[in-house]
Amino acid sequence: MPQSAGPILSKVDDLVQRVAARLDQIGCRVRNLWISPYEDALILHGRVSTYHSKQLVQQIAAEISGLTIISNDIEVE
Repeated sequence: MPQSAGPILSKVDDLVQRVAARLDQIGCRVRNLWISPYEDALILHGRVSTYHSKQLVQQIAAEISGLTIISNDIEVE
């Protein structure tokens, strides 16, 4: 792992925790949430039960991070 990856991964882990906590507050369940940074943007991954939940994850991740979501790869089951 490159030396500079440590702080980035730490920030991503913090972002995942903050997004998950906000989703939990509003009763939105997401499984296996992870976020991949890509340049100055994010890619979302995970599983939810409704399309509405998928959109909530995207909105909250964008609000908390201040970054663009370039791909929402969250699966609706």
